[in-house]
Amino acid sequence: MDMYYFYSLLGEESVKMGVVLFTPDYKIYHVDQYIEKITNLNSDQIIGNSIWDIFDFYCSFSDNFSSKIKRYRDEPVTFKDKSYIFSQNYILLHNQIFGYFTISDYWDDVNRQINIKKKIANKNKYRAKYEFKDILGESKVISEVKSKAFSLSKSDANIAIYGESGVGKELFAQSIHNTSKRCDSPFIAINCSAIVENLLESEFFGYERGAFTGANK
Repeated sequence: MDMYYFYSLLGEESVKMGVVLFTPDYKIYHVDQYIEKITNLNSDQIIGNSIWDIFDFYCSFSDNFSSKIKRYRDEPVTFKDKSYIFSQNYILLHNQIFGYFTISDYWDDVNRQINIKKKIANKNKYRAKYEFKDILGESKVISEVKSKAFSLSKSDANIAIYGESGVGKELFAQSIHNTSKRCDSPFIAINCSAIVENLLESEFFGYERGAFTGANK
């Protein structure tokens, strides 16, 4: 069997966890090096055995009389006095149904989930939430401005938006960002009026230590 195809279906996260592939009668068909390490057995000693013979925790998820492979996701298990996260699914390979489960170190998984949540939170913090459809108005003038802004959003040109307070400059800025090729990148709004005029260039483009009073970073 082409195991490369199997792992390509699992995705890149599979390199961080143990993988066990088994037949419908719960005989182990394939294991990776992670499984060899945590069981302290080589693959020849594992393959061909029933899952219950190798993994004592598995009785909590199935039994010898069950013919259906059930799905599980992120279940805590203990194996050899260590905590892991267990997930199980089934897959069609070469017109044959196989079951597989993955286990990963509990704390590695927890830390990974925390990092993912942090990334999502940071992305949402600097996310442009408005789009052109959120800009109300159907007059000829507003339609022309929206059309021009949309066209400019597809270019790499720097865009300056002028207007009095309250006319919707940031709505246009966010809409342009969300239709540009950088839409997946952070949108960072800076209140320029809060920055001293003669320090504006330094704040945006950087400065050397000692260039002016307080320039220490």
